[in-house]
Amino acid sequence: LAGGRLAPRQCKRAAILEGEIKSTALQDVVGNDWAIASVPGITQVKNLHVWAGILDWLKRIGARTVLVIFDNEEHGDPKLASFRPQLEDRFEAEIWARVCAVRLEREGYDARVGYLPDEWRNQSGKVDWDSALAAMLQAGKPKAEIRSAFENVLQTAIRIHELGKAKLFEPAAERIISDRVAVLTYEPALP
Repeated sequence: LAGGRLAPRQCKRAAILEGEIKSTALQDVVGNDWAIASVPGITQVKNLHVWAGILDWLKRIGARTVLVIFDNEEHGDPKLASFRPQLEDRFEAEIWARVCAVRLEREGYDARVGYLPDEWRNQSGKVDWDSALAAMLQAGKPKAEIRSAFENVLQTAIRIHELGKAKLFEPAAERIISDRVAVLTYEPALP
C-alpha cells in the first residue's frame, strides 16, 4: 500500500487507487482533505497481505468513507490498442473496484466507487489521475480548477448498492459486471 507524500495521518475520507504515482498525483492536488493510497494492481485487493494493509491503514487514519477509483480505459473500440473483442473481458477495473468496495462495506465502511470521466481520456482511450493532472497542467488550467475537477470526481462516487440503478453501463455489461462481482465476493452462509 503506497500513499502520497502529503498523506494525512488522520482523515475521515480516503480513496484507494491503483499505482503509486497516481496516488501521489491525487494527494498532491487534494491535500489533507482526503487520504490517498494505492494498491500495486487492481486484482491485489484479493491478496490477503494487501487487504490486511488496506484495513490497517484505514483503521490507523480513522477513515469512515472510502472510495475506490481505478483507471478508466476504453476496451470496446477496435481502433484502439486496448481493444478486447469479448464483451465480458472489457470491465476488469470496474469489477475489481466493486469487489474492493463490497469488501470494505462488509468491514463497516461507507464504501463507494468513483469514475474518472470519459472526457478526460487521451488518444489511447485511457485516463488515470497522473495523466489527467499532466493534461490539465499542459492545457494551462489553474490549480484551483484542477482541484475542483478532481474533487468533483471524488464527491460523485456512488455507493455500491446504487451502482446498478446509476445506469453507467449498458444492461448486458452491467449484468456481466454484477455477476462477476457476486462470484468474487461470495461468502458461504454455512461453515
